Amino acid sequence: MLPKKALTSSSSLCVKAIRYTTNQDDTDVDEMKRDIANLREEAMRRLDALNVQFHDIENDLLSKKREEERQKFEKFVDAAKEDEPQVIVSPKDAFSNNPFAETEEEILLEQRIIRESEQATSAAPKSTVQLLDNSRWRLMLNIGRETGTWMPKTWGVSGERLLMNLEMEFTPQQLYDREEFLNGLGGAKILHVIHNEATVAPTIQEGGKRIRVRDGGWKVATGEGPMGTSILRFYVDLEEETGHKGSDVTCPAGRIYCTCGYFSMEERNRKGLEGSGMKDLLREQIRDLETQFDSLQAENEMDENLFSWEKVRRAKQMMDMRLEACRLNQQMHDAYVVEPDKALLRLSRDQSVGLTREGGVCRRQKKGMAIEYHILGKFEVAAMENREHSDYRALLP
Repeated sequence: MLPKKALTSSSSLCVKAIRYTTNQDDTDVDEMKRDIANLREEAMRRLDALNVQFHDIENDLLSKKREEERQKFEKFVDAAKEDEPQVIVSPKDAFSNNPFAETEEEILLEQRIIRESEQATSAAPKSTVQLLDNSRWRLMLNIGRETGTWMPKTWGVSGERLLMNLEMEFTPQQLYDREEFLNGLGGAKILHVIHNEATVAPTIQEGGKRIRVRDGGWKVATGEGPMGTSILRFYVDLEEETGHKGSDVTCPAGRIYCTCGYFSMEERNRKGLEGSGMKDLLREQIRDLETQFDSLQAENEMDENLFSWEKVRRAKQMMDMRLEACRLNQQMHDAYVVEPDKALLRLSRDQSVGLTREGGVCRRQKKGMAIEYHILGKFEVAAMENREHSDYRALLP
């Protein structure tokens, strides 16, 4: 919409134009041209002023964004210093690509913080999220169509499965490759794939083969699982698309993501959850409730009256007991989520960590501005002895 002044000038210009056309006066024509030139100059001045305002607003937004990113980076450095100090092999190389360290003084400050974190690491006890450090596991991928997947409709409709095995080590080294799946850099570490290869299981039509797999990353997401439990997130990079000839199941090249439950067995033992925990208490309450319910039901069967207030009272009590039983069963279900049985877990070699026996595998797919995670299948894990031998397979029977 034009400013009021511009509208007034335009109206005046229209009146003058009519007068000029009627009288055919050369002097008035010159005056009209001057008015048009003045209007053009005024419009240009207004546009210049708006451009200046937009430029200032854009600079303010960029400054605020930069300040937010700097604050996030500082919080990460503080977390690494106070909560989860990590051993970093080369601080100079680690922070050489930091876009927020504009001066040499800032880089030196970051390196000093890391050195202090390294000193604190040797003296501090292991936290819950550090229990997987330096542990080695076998990962067994079971790729195939699962309920709810967003993979193409023709993918995996035959029901065939693609089985792959690899061995991995959860290193304590800080990961500086920003990955959205790990929710930022804080607590993210390098996942090393042993020999950087995976083995594809053979089928009747085709033998097994090996594929190249690059190292990935891992992180324990505390409190992000069901009922406030922790989950383990990790990923690896496949260098090539994998599948068997004639099969409609393939695992695409690129990054694949895995998620499973994570439980600290040391924390469970400290809290006395094993053997005499909440589940045992709930079982006892359910047994008592069943005994009372059976007693009331027997009394009703022995009562020969067609109608009596005692029968009504017992019926009301039995109804309340059914509701209480539903509540206790829900609590029992929640307790199994928070405190799963050991049979559902795969324990580390030192028995300090339990991972759920099965987990989910997915890949990331971009669709326009949106990002989707498509289910690829599931996986199982098993703890291994972490031999320091360069080729531990020679030691296997």
